[in-house]
Amino acid sequence: LKPDFPDAFCNLAHCLQIICDWTDYDNRMKKLVAIVDDQLQRKRLPSVHPHHSMLYPLTHATRIAIAAKHAQLCIEKVSGLHLCFFTFCLCFASWHSF
Repeated sequence: LKPDFPDAFCNLAHCLQIICDWTDYDNRMKKLVAIVDDQLQRKRLPSVHPHHSMLYPLTHATRIAIAAKHAQLCIEKVSGLHLCFFTFCLCFASWHSF
């Protein structure tokens, strides 16, 4: 494991937590929080996914920032597809009884 590869470290931390390996948990979490804070300050995509952020001792503001960065990535990927918007026809509404 490369010590300077944040994605690998965060993935390892997640895997160890899933299998309930609490060895050196406090130090691991301190390093994970430091990695995420550094990535957000540098405006980089955090190595922690939004749905994993609830497992770690992160602030709510950090969780929101993680989700925002990942959401922005999704928006950028979708906008590059140049898809057409779907136009809903009201004639379909009469087919379904509410």
